This record gives sequence, C-alpha cells and structure tokens, in this order.
Amino acid sequence: MTIGAELEAQILRYYHVEKWRAGTIARQLHVHHGTVHRVLAQAGLPRIGGLQRPSQIDAYLPFIHDDAEEVSVTHGQPSLCDGVRARLSGQSPPLQAFDLGALS
Repeated sequence: MTIGAELEAQILRYYHVEKWRAGTIARQLHVHHGTVHRVLAQAGLPRIGGLQRPSQIDAYLPFIHDDAEEVSVTHGQPSLCDGVRARLSGQSPPLQAFDLGALS
C-alpha cells in the first residue's frame, strides 16, 4: 500500500519538528507503525532498536565466572565450566552427560 506525499511529509514533520516517536505518529495519523518506520527509513534515518537494559544477574557475573572456573579446576569437570560460561555468554553448547558422582 502506498501513502501520499502529504502524509509522508506530515510523518517527517512530526518526527523531526515535534520530536514524536513512531508509535505516537502512527496513532495520531491512524496508520500502522510499520508504515511510519518505513517512511523514516526511506528518508535516510537509521532504525533505532530498543534499549539494552541491564540484567539482574549482571552484578553477579564476575562471581559466577570465578566460581565456575574454581569448580572446573577443583573437580576436573571442564564441561560444567564450559556449559556455564556458554550459557552466560548466550551461546548454547550441545548438552552433554554430567556425572554428579564426581562432585562428591
């Protein structure tokens, strides 16, 4: 679906002059927010993603990394340390069998 040049100009004016967000413009003009994002992208504006908020676990990551390394060295279980480290970094390794008897 195409929109008229007048509507595009109004979207750009609301964004640049009034400093409105895309969702606010979409609601005001009764168009889909994707339409507003498309007009802004065609005008050469980069798409801004959401803010990356800190996780609740971020404050504890140094302790978790140290503890995982200590467990790995003490109990000789590198798969445990590697698995924890990979999960914390967002990369999920293939699941491996883990012997709980080795920790005793």
